[in-house]
Amino acid sequence: MRAVFLIAIEKWAEASELLKEDQISRQSITSREASTLGLSEKGHVLIIEGQDVVVRKATELLQPLGKTLPPDQEQSALARLREQEEDAAQGLGSILGGS
Repeated sequence: MRAVFLIAIEKWAEASELLKEDQISRQSITSREASTLGLSEKGHVLIIEGQDVVVRKATELLQPLGKTLPPDQEQSALARLREQEEDAAQGLGSILGGS
């Protein structure tokens, strides 16, 4: 299961603390500034992937600090994230491969 949130800048410290909760911290957690993923809103995009029950718990805890992204914004942000990760992997390959 996956949940994608937009967390307001002023709530980011509080959200970061919630992510340290034992079960939540064991999930796959990715965060980026919203602008780097093509969103016009200010804040941080937080992506949590993992066990359904834990992602649901994280959603309950994070809901007061931000909002879940609508499906169209979520897909756009995830596509930009994949592009960034692929570019980084290609860059690393160039460095290690020497070409």
